[in-house]
Amino acid sequence: MKKLLTLAALILSVALPALAVAEEAAPTPEPVPAEETMAYTQVYEPETTFVLSSTVAWNADASVLEVAGADVRPATALVYVDANLRVLDAAGNLIAETLDEYVTATAGTIIPALHVSDEETAAALKFYLIESGLGDVFVVASHENAALVKDVASLNPVRGMVDFRDIVEADEDVLDEIIAATNGSHAKVCLISEAIATEENVQYLQGRCSTVWVAASSNTAALLAQYTNGANGVLVDDYQAAVEALAFFSDDAPSILRPSLIVGHRGMPSEYIENTTLSAIGAYAAGADSIENDIHLTADREIIINHDESLARLFNRPDVENLNILTLDEILAIPFVNDTDTGVQAANNQGADESRYGYIRYLSSQRMPTLREFFDLFRDSEVVHDTEIKTNDPAIVIALRNLVNEYDNFGELFTISFNVNILEEMYASWPEMSVGALGMEGYAEEGSNLPMYQPYGEMIESGEATVEECVAMLYAELDKWNATYNPATNFSYEVVCAGRHRGLTVWPWTYNDPETFADAYLRGVYGLTTNFSYWASDFIVDIDAENATIAAGAELPAPTVTTQNGRQVTVDGLEAIVLEGALDSEGEVLAIYRLKQDLVIEGTAYGSYYLYSNPFTVTVTAA
Repeated sequence: MKKLLTLAALILSVALPALAVAEEAAPTPEPVPAEETMAYTQVYEPETTFVLSSTVAWNADASVLEVAGADVRPATALVYVDANLRVLDAAGNLIAETLDEYVTATAGTIIPALHVSDEETAAALKFYLIESGLGDVFVVASHENAALVKDVASLNPVRGMVDFRDIVEADEDVLDEIIAATNGSHAKVCLISEAIATEENVQYLQGRCSTVWVAASSNTAALLAQYTNGANGVLVDDYQAAVEALAFFSDDAPSILRPSLIVGHRGMPSEYIENTTLSAIGAYAAGADSIENDIHLTADREIIINHDESLARLFNRPDVENLNILTLDEILAIPFVNDTDTGVQAANNQGADESRYGYIRYLSSQRMPTLREFFDLFRDSEVVHDTEIKTNDPAIVIALRNLVNEYDNFGELFTISFNVNILEEMYASWPEMSVGALGMEGYAEEGSNLPMYQPYGEMIESGEATVEECVAMLYAELDKWNATYNPATNFSYEVVCAGRHRGLTVWPWTYNDPETFADAYLRGVYGLTTNFSYWASDFIVDIDAENATIAAGAELPAPTVTTQNGRQVTVDGLEAIVLEGALDSEGEVLAIYRLKQDLVIEGTAYGSYYLYSNPFTVTVTAA
């Protein structure tokens, strides 16, 4: 990055003292056994058709002790603690004399978010969390004090949140610093101001695997603006207003306010040779938001893109069992093979018989690309490189970081891996970079070096565990690496729904069946990895309305409607909904557009969904 990640540097430069809350430090208690860990919160779910809707957090006051027992309540309450672990509101007014009193009264129904401002308080809170077994909790601090978050949130599975509410201007450099500071603080949630929470900025942060909560005003226009921006959460003074605004979305089909990001798996191997520049360009042209690629190190430490360690498939070189014994020049001398059972047409990730054209596009001049080529090819294109580290060699983490520093493109990628060794190395050596933990529910065995995701869906269905217990199990695994959840497509949607209130996002792989792809899209799943990026090319994903001035009774100007692949189109069926005021008399009107669409893939409709524009203001003058 152009500013060397000044916020992240702050995190790395601050060394916290040992736990000490008095002149003589008390002994650190042993962690509470897992079976005695405090139960996860039973979160209230607002009634809305907004799929995977924004979670509602509240700037709590003293009434939180009563609100915790109400039927309608926020998912999370933000409070402040001092070094004596008294609980205060934002103005410093006392809510509870002790944190234990507060937790006992509220944590069963409202997730605690505990804001700390100094080392002494962080040390006292850490001691309390170890002793109490409270795990379903956020620890929060301002970005200037982000090191405090890391010190406390390093307790598994305590979650971190970094507060950037004082930042009111943000370009991409600042957004990259927010990502780096959040990740580097053992956090996934960044709390940003309404001033910088534009649709573009929210989507930028989310596209790099950050969870975005916005400190929003409690009026209808501000709340609907953040919901239609797709914010993962809102922090408000009036939680009831936020819940009521969610109820506005009451459609007869899913309301999709945060369209799924499309991740081109190995590019678009349904038409091109997987993991090649042509495959990546094909996915980009189809509208993919991210290009997934698989990386290894060559013998001369160049980062090369190929799925397998072996060159048996696609190259018909079974004698090369591990490409990292070859130099880059040696690899570039080996062509793809097109005419054998292990060649391109038969052994590509999607074979020729599965391509919409009946063949895989092949050029004899093609060679295995380097990550450097991808960086050059897509520089400033807005594509994000979803970079899967395949090798078991942890040296690739430093090589990747050095290449990113060379290209100054921190904001153009995130990383994923199945390999626990790599996940651990990422967390240790490059914690500022977003990382996703790939895995499958119920698949990994002890000692397999894979993330240990339990069969959450089966456990819930059988009654072996509750949804909240499964969320706790999942966070206990993800928290080791401060990772996003990147499971196979058979993940438990119930766990993801409950997890979203804790900052969880899910990035499943790999959708090669249109029906399951459509189902995930209609459920609002965050990022869908697919070999068929073109399925979504014509999906309408954005309706952009501008403030306008019209004469009473005149027609509203049409909004700009954009598809997944970036085309601006004209559509029928746009409905203007008046939220406040009237279009037939002078005054100010608050309005929003709604559009119902069929989700069509290759001529087959798999359901319907609603899209909304941003709310906009109309000044109505005399006719």
